[in-house]
Amino acid sequence: RDRADDADHRTGNLQLSIVRLQSEVVVRKAKANELEDKAMLEQARTDEIARQIAADASAGVAEVAQLRQRLAEFDQVHLALRAESEDSQQLLVQKEAEVGALRAVLEARTRDAER
Repeated sequence: RDRADDADHRTGNLQLSIVRLQSEVVVRKAKANELEDKAMLEQARTDEIARQIAADASAGVAEVAQLRQRLAEFDQVHLALRAESEDSQQLLVQKEAEVGALRAVLEARTRDAER
């Protein structure tokens, strides 16, 4: 009876862990999507600035230099967002693997408990 209670307790804990990890996966996916959207927006802004630089080239060396600086800053933000997005994606894969491993343990323990 105690073993069955222990198994039920462990099963409950594993199920809670799975739910928590699944929630974390959902949050991480949303964050990754948000970061990808931000990266795409930053890329669009970077592209627009590049077009502005080409159009304003005749406006003077000082103005062009200023626009190039802005472009470099946007590129840095874009790269940082992309790196953060990739990190989130890697963490997501890791968490999904952990959920799979916990599921396998839970299923094995459930089978053992049923015997």
